[in-house]
Amino acid sequence: MEESRGPEKKVSRTVLRTMAKMRKFMAKNRMGMQYMFTKMDVDDSGTLDSEEFYEGMVKYIKSTFSREDLIDIINFIDEDGNGEISFKELDSAI
Repeated sequence: MEESRGPEKKVSRTVLRTMAKMRKFMAKNRMGMQYMFTKMDVDDSGTLDSEEFYEGMVKYIKSTFSREDLIDIINFIDEDGNGEISFKELDSAI
């Protein structure tokens, strides 16, 4: 089953499952979105590239996924299509 986000985005079960894991992890650890984003943004650029996002998911969420799934997840979160995830985009997706 796929859901959509916005007028054109289809969302796979993997994406939905990943977003749910992030919400659960943050709630369980009483971690705010800004704190988690800052921890994942290792180069302090203010955005997460695909490597930072993947490494953060492995390190903090203990979640791994295929390269194809990573692309789907980033495309879901990345509202402006620039290939990077801003805090606002991640917060909106969660």
